[in-house]
Amino acid sequence: MSDKFHVTSAFAVAFLVASASPVLAQDNKTGGKVTVVTSFPKDVTEPFKKAFEKAHPGATLEVQNRNTNAGVKYIEETKSANQSDLFWASAPDAFEVLKDKKLLQKYALKAAGIPAKIGAYPINDPDGHYFGFAMSGYGIMWNERYIAANKLPLAKEWSDLSKAA
Repeated sequence: MSDKFHVTSAFAVAFLVASASPVLAQDNKTGGKVTVVTSFPKDVTEPFKKAFEKAHPGATLEVQNRNTNAGVKYIEETKSANQSDLFWASAPDAFEVLKDKKLLQKYALKAAGIPAKIGAYPINDPDGHYFGFAMSGYGIMWNERYIAANKLPLAKEWSDLSKAA
């Protein structure tokens, strides 16, 4: 790794277990430790930590839980003495901030078959600085008994929710 600050980024760590060897090999600066700065809670990160450490005996996955804004600020504040290997959050704008400040290292995704977009929304950074790991869906649900009792029409499209009924 050069003197320039680099943080490998991802919207997720699904590839962390498979791709950790290059991180551990980078100038051996990690001493067998990979540090993840994330906004995800421990109940989400702990299975990844266990899987990583099982797949890489002797290595440690240090997880620093911070909300997204605090995580971005931490990456910015520690750039001169970088100790972070991965930034994991669900806010695309956080990655754009880090990318614009040149605080992300490009990563060549090894997974195949992932679409570039879902609809018009891009999954990954076209320049290779961050990658998506999940898409969330939204739906409409209703109380059928209330609808029937009040003779209300069912909402079938998002625009139906703006109607007075």
